[in-house]
Amino acid sequence: MTPAQRRYIFVECSIGAAIVNALLNAGLGWVGTHGLAVFPVWKIPGVAGDLLATAYGVSFGTCFAAAVQARVDIGRGRITPPTSLPEALAPVMAALPRGLLARAIALGVASTVALGPFILLGLLLAGQATLPRGTFIAIKAAFSAVEGAVVTPIIVLAALLDRAKKAEPTP
Repeated sequence: MTPAQRRYIFVECSIGAAIVNALLNAGLGWVGTHGLAVFPVWKIPGVAGDLLATAYGVSFGTCFAAAVQARVDIGRGRITPPTSLPEALAPVMAALPRGLLARAIALGVASTVALGPFILLGLLLAGQATLPRGTFIAIKAAFSAVEGAVVTPIIVLAALLDRAKKAEPTP
């Protein structure tokens, strides 16, 4: 990978994803709790279920957004797909499902499974039955920003590699 590709994947896309996810999820949290002074932690709907759904949704949605963004950025000449991968990333990329929908579902499930115990443990240790609406919105926005920044490089790299495969001539 070139330095420009690394910067695009690991810096620009990560920062952009953090900002977009924070704004989007703050808005969803605001709409979802409109009219409530507090939001229950352990009920449905509630904080725990919402954050678990957010863990899934950030990775799932980022797969589709990255596919569109990769197509646009490649079309505009802003980035080219990498022709080789760093040795550490090759097995990770090979393990991802090939199709966009399958990848989105798999990464959504993987994010929920990986982050779920931390979400639930954090809420359990907080020991609150409810959270003030503003606190919940801030937690949801911050959580989605961090998750988005962390998962986006792999997702963007997969999207770029998908575009490179579509550009290859068929024998």
